[in-house]
Amino acid sequence: MLAIIPVLVVLFSISTLTTSLISASVMKKQAREHAQHLSRNYSEQLNSRLLQNKKISEDLGSAVLTSINIETTLQSYSKRYPQYVQIVYTPLNGKILEMSPYKEGIFNLDISVMKGWQQAVSEKQSVLSAADRYFGYKGLVFFSPVTISYVDNQEASVVGVVAILLPLNTLFADITDIQMNQAGVPFVIDQLGKILHHDNQELILTQGEDSFASTLSEILRLMSEQKTGFATYSEGNEKHYISFSPIPLANWSMGVQGNYSDITDEIVKIIFINFLILFLAILSGTVLLYFIVHSVVRPIENLTLIADKIARGDRTVVSGILSNSEVGKLSAAFDFMLSELRDSQMEIEQTVDQRTMELQRTNDELGQTVEELNEANITLLYTRDSLETRVRERTAELEETHDYIDSIINSMPSVIIGVNSDGIITQWNRKAESVYKKFSNDVLGKPFDLVLPEFVKDYDIVQSAVDSRMEQQLHRRVRQENYRSYYDDITVFPLISNDVNGVVIRIDDVTENVTLEQSLRQSHKMDAIGQMAGGIAHDFNNMLSGILGGAELLKSYVDENETTGKYLSLIIESARRASDLTGNLLMFSRQDAIDMAPVDLNTAIQGAVSLLEHSLDKNINIKTQLFAESSIINGNLTQLQNIFLNIGLNASHAMPEGGDLEFNSSLAELDASYCDKSPFDLNPGLFLEVNIRDTGSGMPPDQLERIFEPFYTTKKMEDGTGLGLAAVYGTVQQHKGVITVVSETGKGSTFSLYFPLSIGTLIRNTDQDSVLRGEGCILVVDDESVLRETYEAHLIALGYEVILAENGREGLEIYGREQKHIDLVILDMIMPEMNGLDSFLGMKEIDPEIKAILISGYSNEYKKSDFLTRGFLDYLQKPVEIHELSRAIADCLKQE
Repeated sequence: MLAIIPVLVVLFSISTLTTSLISASVMKKQAREHAQHLSRNYSEQLNSRLLQNKKISEDLGSAVLTSINIETTLQSYSKRYPQYVQIVYTPLNGKILEMSPYKEGIFNLDISVMKGWQQAVSEKQSVLSAADRYFGYKGLVFFSPVTISYVDNQEASVVGVVAILLPLNTLFADITDIQMNQAGVPFVIDQLGKILHHDNQELILTQGEDSFASTLSEILRLMSEQKTGFATYSEGNEKHYISFSPIPLANWSMGVQGNYSDITDEIVKIIFINFLILFLAILSGTVLLYFIVHSVVRPIENLTLIADKIARGDRTVVSGILSNSEVGKLSAAFDFMLSELRDSQMEIEQTVDQRTMELQRTNDELGQTVEELNEANITLLYTRDSLETRVRERTAELEETHDYIDSIINSMPSVIIGVNSDGIITQWNRKAESVYKKFSNDVLGKPFDLVLPEFVKDYDIVQSAVDSRMEQQLHRRVRQENYRSYYDDITVFPLISNDVNGVVIRIDDVTENVTLEQSLRQSHKMDAIGQMAGGIAHDFNNMLSGILGGAELLKSYVDENETTGKYLSLIIESARRASDLTGNLLMFSRQDAIDMAPVDLNTAIQGAVSLLEHSLDKNINIKTQLFAESSIINGNLTQLQNIFLNIGLNASHAMPEGGDLEFNSSLAELDASYCDKSPFDLNPGLFLEVNIRDTGSGMPPDQLERIFEPFYTTKKMEDGTGLGLAAVYGTVQQHKGVITVVSETGKGSTFSLYFPLSIGTLIRNTDQDSVLRGEGCILVVDDESVLRETYEAHLIALGYEVILAENGREGLEIYGREQKHIDLVILDMIMPEMNGLDSFLGMKEIDPEIKAILISGYSNEYKKSDFLTRGFLDYLQKPVEIHELSRAIADCLKQE
């Protein structure tokens, strides 16, 4: 038996060695195939993803062309495709005009130097930029031209470019988890060998030949040439492999890098473990076999010989084995069995015959009855088992149904409370736990009026629902929590089962609905006032244009020092103030778009303070502490000064006996948490903080809540209109800022304003009030005869030839006849028969190179950027002063 051990050792060794070699070959083959599959699969996915992003950029270009509001279109695409961290639009000058999301520092940034932008304009098709840093992100930009055709069969013209920025980490998000055994590394390079993706983020946008081993240079060259392949290389004493596939759209290459040494180490480990197991198995088997042979097998063979003798009829033999081992005990039992067998054999033989006869008779008598009892017993057992099974199944179904109903009740967004006819709580869901801060284990089985004493006065309604079995609606309840008011609608539903009495109380939190209803009413109020303001603005600005234009025309014929000249200056100044009043009326409803430019806010504060010092009582002490080192924001200087003037005037009314008025400025950083909680539309970053404090009478809470409502005022009718702070609020919102007020009766008020800091450069115009003369023919289109005559007189005085038209249709007809003679067109926006925009578009079909200025009393549909995008060279808001009009005409005529 021991002879089999060497044979088993040889067979086991051969099997172990063969298995190890096959495993090594398979593991290497699988590593190569897996690497090739990954590189090919992810290169195809990346190429497809680039195509999708390119298509989105082309769609955006088409959408911008047909949109009324470019800013809204960009915001819509930014929300629909959140993977783009920046979407911008530029006209042909290459300067960013619109963006989403808003980002400080890039407005008006010139991106025409970018190669992708230049290719999009020159080739009139979408272009994918090289991967680099853009606007602070490592990514790539998709440029798409915005093209338009004015007549049939004419080549499209580029009017602008849209660009979308996709971060590299977003593009490669799906390949960051690739693993090849223990050391698989995916990476992507472009055609210049620049690394675009790697698990080591520090290598992104570095050159591969500088970051990888020198032995990789030939492989990187093949990848840069858009080759597909599998290659190996050595680095020190280690052997590596790379599988690579091209990404055609971007001329990139996807590579998957692995380490052969990891596979070799795994193979050595497997061989070692196999041979260790072999050695231990052989050693254990040898020891066990030896023990079995000497301790078990030989005694058993002896017992086998004795058993053969007994089988031949010899019952006198004995084993002769004396031992305390298991085999010895077996031998002793064997000997005892032989003794007992001999003693009982005779007795058995004597009684067998007698018992056989008696058993035969009894069996004949009872055989039939036993058979019947066995059958009945089997039937009874089967019936009992069946009933027990049905009971268990029914019990499980009831428990499952109960759990399902509990799950539904606990998942409901409403508070659900069950109360029986005795007023005891039987159901208390998780929403009830959350609202009332009481766990179900603490309230179940307790009286309803003790758990929720605030419902005691309504308990009669609850009892009425039980008695009448009809639904009851309680009045809306207000509860206070964390200094906030919450509104609850309460409905009582009776349980209608014949053998169950009680109710289910459902409590719904309608706080959001109540808040929305209040906001909707306020919004409707603001919209109604805004519509009224818009209508007033258009007609009022037209009248002011006639007054201002006529006064300026008369003033040009008289001496400034004459009495008539002084009165004319008074008329001009009054018209300007009336125009500012119209602007304030539009501002609080946020219906008027304002021109933005880099503004020094400290300068605006100083200008407002200078005016206040000359207009307020001398017993009011005005102080300024302007600590902000950088105070440039993107805004409108006039509107910003109006903010500080309005707040300062309101403060003076709160200090009739005198006091202190202080203006402070400093820098503050608003984080994401603050911006998310703020009711204003804010982006985290650096802000310029302005605090305006007074020592006046202060305001009680009820006044403080309504301080920014239009037409709300605590002053006498002759002292105020209630529009000042409403206009302040609207102006702050248009500047993407924040305004808050802290006030206490008898302790004064503090207005805190925050404006996003800008990195723009101030534009200073030292001769903005000078009048510029010129020459050329100008077509003036306006439905107001007073304005036509005023424009004609002014333009003739400036040296221009003038043609007049009283509506857009007449202007279009005149331009069709006199196109070659007309150098510039000035159009009013709102006119009968045909408005200024439609008339201009008709003229543009006649001459795509038309030069035109749009002048409007008010437009609530478009912003200045919308008109410039459609081809106007400038947009002016009525009333227009002569120096402003002359400068706009001169600038437009200079443009090619």
